[in-house]
Amino acid sequence: MTDGKTVGATIQWCVHANDTSNNWNSTSCVSPFSYVTTEAPTDTCSPSSPLTSDHTYACSDRCNVTSALNAGGFNILINGTGTFTTTANITNVGNITIKGTDSSNICEVYCLEGGCFV
Repeated sequence: MTDGKTVGATIQWCVHANDTSNNWNSTSCVSPFSYVTTEAPTDTCSPSSPLTSDHTYACSDRCNVTSALNAGGFNILINGTGTFTTTANITNVGNITIKGTDSSNICEVYCLEGGCFV
C-alpha cells in the first residue's frame, strides 16, 4: 500500500515432539506464510510533549512514563485493565480520569520515585 502504514512479517512455526525419554526426535514445520496488516499498533505510552489534544493511555499497554510530559491543558484518560506507572512529572493536565474495564478488571496507577501528576 502507499499510505505508509502497511506492516507485515513472514511467519514460520514448528512443532517439536519428544519420545518417552524426553529426547527431541521429530519436528514438523509449517511452510512460511505472510502476515500483513494495514495499521501499525498504536503506542499509547509515548505521546509528544506538549499534548495537542486529549490523550488516552491504554492500561493493557502497561505504560511506564519516564520522561516529563506537558499535557498542554488537555485531559488524560487512563483506561482499561492493567497498569500505568510514571516516574516522571506530568504537568498542566486538564482533567485526569482513571477507569477500569469493570470492578474485577481494574487499572492500577503508580506514581513512583517522585513522579506524578502535578
